[in-house]
Amino acid sequence: MRKYGGGRKRKHKQKHAAGSAPDRVSAPDPAQAQQRAAPPRASAQSAAVARAATVKAAPPKTAAAKPTSVKPVSIAPKASVTPSRVDARRATAASIAAPRTGLDLTDGRLWLLAALGFILLQAIVLHLMGHVAICKCGTVKLWHGVVQSSENSQHLTDWYTFSHVLHGLLFYAFFTWVMPRASWPARLAAAVALEAGWEIVENTDFVINRYRTATVSLDYYGDSIVNSVMDNVAMIAGFLLARVLPVAASALLFVGLELFMLWAIRDNLTLNVLMLLWPVEDIAKWQAGG
Repeated sequence: MRKYGGGRKRKHKQKHAAGSAPDRVSAPDPAQAQQRAAPPRASAQSAAVARAATVKAAPPKTAAAKPTSVKPVSIAPKASVTPSRVDARRATAASIAAPRTGLDLTDGRLWLLAALGFILLQAIVLHLMGHVAICKCGTVKLWHGVVQSSENSQHLTDWYTFSHVLHGLLFYAFFTWVMPRASWPARLAAAVALEAGWEIVENTDFVINRYRTATVSLDYYGDSIVNSVMDNVAMIAGFLLARVLPVAASALLFVGLELFMLWAIRDNLTLNVLMLLWPVEDIAKWQAGG
């Protein structure tokens, strides 16, 4: 009985408390309500600020860079200029600036002087061999055209001057082949030396007697010095002609002069060499007019 009675009393108290609650609760104050609502807004703002600060503080996510292999670069040390190199450079500059005192074999003037010296030496040797300077007749002619005469090879020029022009054509071809890297003045000097040597040999007693017995030069007793020197000058003229003329023109000039001399005096360079080395009796009779 107590059990059920107690339950009714509790229910009655609850109903009484529920019915009297509206009477005890007063109307809410607007200021207080605003103060109660303010903390949640402040807390929301602080949370947003905290999140923003966290985002700023966090490092940006970047793509991981792929590792690249870096090749080591070897840097050569700068070459130090030693005193010996400096001295060598100064010596080179001084040698360029200073005038050359030695012989420059590439200078064409040197070879032309050498050619002139060979001609002078030729004249001196002929004088020492006893040859006369000019014709014994006492005159010097520019041209003497009689082959079978005591004045042949005694004046400035004659029919055999053309043979020495042909010497120049042949010597130019020969020394161009033998001395391909030499300058033309060097080749000319070599040709003048060879011609001077031949003039000296030609005027020896052995060759003079050979000419008188085997060729038409019956009254030949050697060249005068002026005629021998002019023979070398004629060779120089032929050499210079070969230098400026085409090869075909030089060959035509050679053949033309040989035929011209053969027609004019029945002698030329080819027959002269042949009769000197290997005399032919029939050719000698024909040259003598037989």
